[in-house]
Amino acid sequence: MMQKNILFIHHVSYLGGAERYLIFLVEHLKPEFKPYFITQDKGDLSKALVALDAHVEFMPLRGWRKLKYWVANLFTVHNLVSFGRRHKIQLICANGYRTAAYAVRAAQRLKIPSVVIVHDDAGKLKLENFYVFKADHVIGVSIDAAKKMSQYAGREFIHVYNGIDLEPQLDNPKAFLNAELKIPANKKVIGMVGNIVERKGHKLFFDAIKHIEARYPDIVCVIIGNSPDDTQKYALEVQQYAKNLKLDSPVFFTGRREDALKLLTGFDILVLASDKEPFGRVLIEAMSLGVVPVATKSGGPEEIIEDKHSGLLFDVGSREQLEKHLIFLLSNNQAYQDYSRNGRQRVNQLFTAENTIMKFNDIFRAAIGSKE
Repeated sequence: MMQKNILFIHHVSYLGGAERYLIFLVEHLKPEFKPYFITQDKGDLSKALVALDAHVEFMPLRGWRKLKYWVANLFTVHNLVSFGRRHKIQLICANGYRTAAYAVRAAQRLKIPSVVIVHDDAGKLKLENFYVFKADHVIGVSIDAAKKMSQYAGREFIHVYNGIDLEPQLDNPKAFLNAELKIPANKKVIGMVGNIVERKGHKLFFDAIKHIEARYPDIVCVIIGNSPDDTQKYALEVQQYAKNLKLDSPVFFTGRREDALKLLTGFDILVLASDKEPFGRVLIEAMSLGVVPVATKSGGPEEIIEDKHSGLLFDVGSREQLEKHLIFLLSNNQAYQDYSRNGRQRVNQLFTAENTIMKFNDIFRAAIGSKE
């Protein structure tokens, strides 16, 4: 079978949920597909893709709608077309709406199909401005995300869930985290994992901890992640906010970690407090490890977590509900163990690598075949 060349475009090279989604996708592609990748800068994502034998190059991918970059952006499209011809690219896939315009414009000139995977709830106007709906195939990372985009565009879009390989049970799951941060084994670790940006709700998390820590003095808080910008302005603001609360509970900010999953293994409870969350890959990662999630009713988490069965859901912005859920899990060991077991089963049923990659291989195969 002749190999089919796919170009993936992504605007940043640090590792977050959307980036790990792309690594997973490239790692599990059928041998009939050869991956190529373009981003702006070297980083953890580009290194990971090189390790997977993807052909990686770098181009400026500036904000599409900014007038000051208009000429430069058109030049990038020209370079993408040249790249496509040189490497006989048969499909271009934008991993995120921010690079959709580059993928769509280049694919149109090459007369090949374009695919856009949308990880964010960006709103109708922004998705239109970035040419998302001009792509041949648009994929949401949850039913909620696909449904919203279908309503915006007046055409039907599909969803493909994130998938992961189920993590094995460990004899001593807390060993790595406890050794790394010198946390006593009897402590209850509650934390968050992901980019530190305002919509993720880190301040709400610390407000809830402040209200329950007197009742549970064995709590330890671990925050994994950084702000996505170089200044780390908001991450520093969150650290200062936690300090100003004068928490009695120890708080660890680890920064961004390539081994975040190894640290997550030592969590007891993972909190996701986002205002909007089209999916929430870290939830299925936590559940696969037996860590119980508590998350907002913000889209994707409502499809991942069966409330009061494999985790707990709370209303966006409700500190009181978050506190109530944390108290319940800390006070009811049997319920905690049930949720932990049910979470692993949930991931094994819906969010496996096999389910996700089978759908993507079929989508890519059909898209390329429709243009041949």
